[in-house]
Amino acid sequence: MVDQALGGIWAVSIIHGGAELLFTDESMIDPKSSDQGVNGIRVVGDTLYFNNPSIGTFSRITIDPSSGCKVGNATVISSGLEPDDFEIDEYQRFAYLTNGPENQLLQIDLSTGLYSIFADDLPGPTTARWISKKERGKALYVATTGGYPGWLSGNVTLGGAIYEVSVKAY
Repeated sequence: MVDQALGGIWAVSIIHGGAELLFTDESMIDPKSSDQGVNGIRVVGDTLYFNNPSIGTFSRITIDPSSGCKVGNATVISSGLEPDDFEIDEYQRFAYLTNGPENQLLQIDLSTGLYSIFADDLPGPTTARWISKKERGKALYVATTGGYPGWLSGNVTLGGAIYEVSVKAY
């Protein structure tokens, strides 16, 4: 579980109850202290991927699979983003990041950090998920808020929705 205010990752025991702070990292902190640090996380093998909306980064850090604690320093994969959440396609080595205020779904190459607009004109994309493992490489489901710019201006014309975005298998 993320701690946006602290810039850290917690382990939560769903069997025994309780929680334990696993680690904090400078790359997960909001430098403006507005409690908007690390937001979305995904774990693939021994890698924890995360975004930090306060500084516009998408990063990764190696973790110990047994303890969940970090091993080494975080690496920024891409920057200059307005991230909310993301999904990982571990088979094709891409991340699909919801760039909410820009109404975009970005595709980020996990090796190079290069990104492109994968889907545009989504009204406030906030999260993305594969429906199930068998759907990987076929469809990504993107939840939206109805649009950030409209909300800011008080012109709320759309409600939240779920969009299906096709992803080619290579």
